[in-house]
Amino acid sequence: MKAIQIEVDGKEYVLGFFTRKDIKVAEKKGLKINKIEEEMFTQTDKLFYTSLLAKQPTITESEAEEIIEKFLEEGGDLKEIISFLSEQMANFMSSQTGKNKKKIVKQIDL
Repeated sequence: MKAIQIEVDGKEYVLGFFTRKDIKVAEKKGLKINKIEEEMFTQTDKLFYTSLLAKQPTITESEAEEIIEKFLEEGGDLKEIISFLSEQMANFMSSQTGKNKKKIVKQIDL
């Protein structure tokens, strides 16, 4: 599974969603990926925050917002992170192994 590692203010952070459980936690924390266009800043901040939780479980939403601000001040590209995380979430609808072989799903009459 891929992740993003960033350095902000001399400290390293790992961002990503590594299991379906990580995504469920994100949803419970208020992430609504389908609302990202309507609530761009709220939802991108939530996406960033919740992507930190798997590897930094004690981080608060307030701390995550401070990290974003510092990241941007230091010349970071938040769009790159949001794009990666959005794609990573979408990939949970398909194989996580990276193999192209598709599991057969059959429709049957009952």
